[in-house]
Amino acid sequence: MKRSIAFSALAATLVVSGCKNMKDAFSAHSDVVANAESQKFTVTRMSELLGRSQAPLRKDVASALANIWVNYQLVGVAAARNDSLADEKALDEALWPFIANMKAKTWYDSVAKGWVKPDSTQALAMYNSGEIMTAAHILILTQGMSPAQKAQALQKAKSIRATLTPANFAAVAKKESQDRQSGQAGGMLPPFRHGDMVPEFERGVKDTKPGEISGIVESQFGYHIIRRAPYDEVKGELVQAAAAGSMARADSAYMAKIEKDAKVEVKPNVAQKVRDVTVDPETHLDDNTVLATWKGGKLTGGRLARWVQGIPPQAGIAQRIMSAPDTVVPQFVMNFVRNELILAEAEKNNIKPKDAELKSLRQNFLLELANTKAMLGMDPKSIADSAKARNVTPEVIAAQRADAYIEGLMNQRAQYIPIAAPISHVLRKKYDWEVSTAGIDRAMEQAQKIRNRADSAAATAPPPSSVPMPAPKDTGAAKDSQARR
Repeated sequence: MKRSIAFSALAATLVVSGCKNMKDAFSAHSDVVANAESQKFTVTRMSELLGRSQAPLRKDVASALANIWVNYQLVGVAAARNDSLADEKALDEALWPFIANMKAKTWYDSVAKGWVKPDSTQALAMYNSGEIMTAAHILILTQGMSPAQKAQALQKAKSIRATLTPANFAAVAKKESQDRQSGQAGGMLPPFRHGDMVPEFERGVKDTKPGEISGIVESQFGYHIIRRAPYDEVKGELVQAAAAGSMARADSAYMAKIEKDAKVEVKPNVAQKVRDVTVDPETHLDDNTVLATWKGGKLTGGRLARWVQGIPPQAGIAQRIMSAPDTVVPQFVMNFVRNELILAEAEKNNIKPKDAELKSLRQNFLLELANTKAMLGMDPKSIADSAKARNVTPEVIAAQRADAYIEGLMNQRAQYIPIAAPISHVLRKKYDWEVSTAGIDRAMEQAQKIRNRADSAAATAPPPSSVPMPAPKDTGAAKDSQARR
């Protein structure tokens, strides 16, 4: 999905566009920031883009820009060479996190299938005891209202209550309830347990007999009118809710057992390493730092990086782990250790993705690649036609288009197109690329000078005026200068 780039968040693109080829040998050529096949991102070019933009001059932002340039150029290389990147072995390696999740889920589902069976007797007992409750409600909001406005809201709730019967409750809820989500379902809420709702609402439910409608119940949200659904009306939802609770307890017991049997140990003082890997997985694909161990296995920084690549950016995992306290990070690590333990069981039992699932994954990759090429203006036929018309190679056209897109991006005339992690993985495995830390440092220095000159010029410029300003006087020096021309 396209979205305007936010310069303050530019560095977040490192989550899917790391820089594992930041080689010390390359840093000797510090007039170049990055290479992508034969193309070079020079210090001069990068400093101009950064210095003349509104982007903050920070190292992480500059690194992100270098890696965006690499990714866009490599997409261009693939398009110029009409390379479909459809090699199944390369695709499956790039898609490993998704394939691993498929295997683990298939095994887990097969194990969990026999844990809990829906039980209507259990559900009825939980309903009667109030352990699981169901209700529909009509809500008239009062938050932020003055006393006079609250009085009007109360009068409205009373007027609605006077018209209600069990038969028309759902229709009135759809029309009158200001809880729009439940209102569209006739006021019906999902089954809930003790403590899930505010105390006033829960008490109102318990004080209402099944099938009947409450009086006005006030909570911090407003005025509720509650109908407690009879068991037979919500039997299916209750049975599923009861089973879900039992399933959660069975899952906890199962995971506790396999963790104990495996003798899992999360290493101390791993919080910063875990954050580094989560924010920039590509950089850490070869990271051998051990984060956790168990009988017969270990979780390294590189392995965590692969798992993280399978998490969609919109999940916000990097932002959450960056803001989490150190004490929470070991639990984050344990989630991936559990994945590893279940995956090991799946592979031991020869669990494989279904052919249709694998085919769908590969097709989605190729579709995403095609869409990315189109959004960046990297259509192979268009590139070939332009190259022929201008008598240059397709690689030249693709490189120019990538550079032009980057310029538009930095000038906020183009929208940021993220490169999906599997696509970046395949491109960077197949083609040559490098990013220079020394080159980035030099570009930052030059960009700062450009920015300083621009700021100085802006500070000394006369204020805009609607009054016509006289032309500068014609001095002798000016005449001499003109004569020399």
